[in-house]
Amino acid sequence: MKTIKILLTLTTAFLLLNAGCKKDSPTEPTPTKSPGYQEDIPWLSLADSPWAMYRADPQNTGRSKYAGPTLGIIEKTIDSLVPASSIAVDNNLSIYFIDAVGGPGDYSGAIAFDDMLNVKWYLKNERILLSSNNPSSPLVNNEGTMFYSIPLDKKFFAINRDGSTKWVLNNLKIVQTGINIGKDGTIYVVALNDSVGQWELTAISSQGELLWSLPGLGVLGDALNSMSFSPDGQTLYISGNLNETSVNAIDIVAKTKKWSFGKDRLIYNSAPIVDSEGNIYTLTYHDESVTNLYSLTPDGNIRWKYTLDTAYFVNDMNPGAIDKNGNLYYGDKNIMVIDYKGKLVWRDSINGRISSPITIDNQNNIFFSVANGTSISFLCYSDKGVKKWEVLLGNNFSNRGTNFSPAIIGNYRLLFPTYRNNFIFVIK
Repeated sequence: MKTIKILLTLTTAFLLLNAGCKKDSPTEPTPTKSPGYQEDIPWLSLADSPWAMYRADPQNTGRSKYAGPTLGIIEKTIDSLVPASSIAVDNNLSIYFIDAVGGPGDYSGAIAFDDMLNVKWYLKNERILLSSNNPSSPLVNNEGTMFYSIPLDKKFFAINRDGSTKWVLNNLKIVQTGINIGKDGTIYVVALNDSVGQWELTAISSQGELLWSLPGLGVLGDALNSMSFSPDGQTLYISGNLNETSVNAIDIVAKTKKWSFGKDRLIYNSAPIVDSEGNIYTLTYHDESVTNLYSLTPDGNIRWKYTLDTAYFVNDMNPGAIDKNGNLYYGDKNIMVIDYKGKLVWRDSINGRISSPITIDNQNNIFFSVANGTSISFLCYSDKGVKKWEVLLGNNFSNRGTNFSPAIIGNYRLLFPTYRNNFIFVIK
């Protein structure tokens, strides 16, 4: 009888303990998320990979859902190439980029590496003249098709996983760095209409059909430029022409311009960042002494404005990024963080100048390169402003900066293609 009482007592205690620890108890308070917390935006048309397109996603956030490098060590250096684009990764962790002149026969082309960084295939195209005729960075959709442009040939390619050509569109000059993809799989580019000398938003089906184009929008599609999607996939935000508008919001369903913002030049390569609530963040400058970061509502009204204290604070080589808490990261001679409400969180001085787009991993670690003379280093900061590590990439670079985005490629690794310097660094 005594044994039975002991067993009943232990059973009751066990049940009470489990009841108190139950995770989905209706009385347990739901964990609160900080204002500005960024929910992941489903985008099923894009490859489910660590880095499927320029700046990671259609909102231009520069943020990966994967963890980045932790040690600050150069694992491998790939040389004898001239990177002419940023990196894209498919869902098998194959890596794609466009090479300028380093391939067989000194011709440019698309290159694919496997996840061990062995060459899978090389697709030769015509020679690329860098700068004014940069190709677009590759984009990989959910079928594993990779899209990119060769502007001198006026060609736009869709390439299968095995390196075979799926289709080619001719007479389409695209030098825009960041092309984009709609939720239905439609590819969006800004292409030059030579007959009128204007950039036009152009929609292309995943099967290579020219669906429609919109002339007369006053959009900018030159090199170093990209565009951003709203979270619902119905609005594209595109840079305006110089000294005309800063941002144009294009309704891709109605195929009309919804609104324009600003009259100041949009700083090159600072295509708007869009958060998960649909707020838009964009940099413009009035003159050589004032640079402003604006936050806009989805209908184009100003949420807040933050005036940066230095001219050309962010140039064409180092666009910003947004972390999971809604903090925005920008920099040049300093790295600085502005929160969801437009307030400065922290800043730190840099020994040199930031020379690459800023990239963020799923732990809110921040990665970017710094140029100091002919030397380039690569740095990692925590979101609290602590420099975690710095690794020297080299002391004799002919070009300090790069408009090519560092890309987190999975397995705690990051790829960094250096602009015209014949090197791709693998950092872990």
